[in-house]
Amino acid sequence: MQALASEGAVGATALDDSIAKLVAPRAMWLMAPAAAVDPLLRELVPLLARDDIGGHIEKNMEVR
Repeated sequence: MQALASEGAVGATALDDSIAKLVAPRAMWLMAPAAAVDPLLRELVPLLARDDIGGHIEKNMEVR
């Protein structure tokens, strides 16, 4: 993570940490296996505000 941070990336160690570092309104894009989406959303939604936006694509469906 330090190598990416030296190039301007912002690192986080947990989902709540990463959400807290985003500027509102936050935009998120999830790329997760289908089986992981519901558990991830259960953890993510309480951390979000009304004006935040998001999207999801199954990790195997990305454009190549």
